[in-house]
Amino acid sequence: MFTSCYFFPSNSVDYFKKELPRKNPTVYIFNRTLQQVKTAIEKVQYSFDLNVDLLKRGDAYLPDEQFIYDGVFEDSLNYDDYILIHEPRAICKSVLYVSEEDSVGMDYIASFHLHLTKIDSNRTMVQVITYNPAIINGNHNIALIGMTPGSILEPVEPTSIEEYQILLRIGKKLGLKLKMPKLLLPE
Repeated sequence: MFTSCYFFPSNSVDYFKKELPRKNPTVYIFNRTLQQVKTAIEKVQYSFDLNVDLLKRGDAYLPDEQFIYDGVFEDSLNYDDYILIHEPRAICKSVLYVSEEDSVGMDYIASFHLHLTKIDSNRTMVQVITYNPAIINGNHNIALIGMTPGSILEPVEPTSIEEYQILLRIGKKLGLKLKMPKLLLPE
């Protein structure tokens, strides 16, 4: 059987990374019970301002998504954890990774593991762990008949911006956002 291929020019662009004065926190201790924090996460899942889906232990997921967090929910230390898994498109425009041509933020993609730890009866630590952060920089230059070219993903370092935005959303739902440090952005 013969399969036809088409070649497309790559449309990748040069980009640069802006610098933060210092990284944003990716861990925060909330003065709330574990159950209060879990409830807040489940209530704000659609207001993270990111194109992500919230998964927890026992949720069904697609087999091709499993590589992102394979084994996370099997670990007893992650019993109360959540995964924010990216949809098949960019989660946001990056403010750190910017096109040299027009200074527009590159499309950013990542998934996040929200690791919850009960500190005591009224304090819960949330750590945001980033999986597979990348920018979308063009399309593959080859496609099979019936398929569109796929995105070229360039691995990048986590920014700490999206991670802390997640923590701020949780804090806001818990009524604690005003007590949290301000989000740091590049100048």
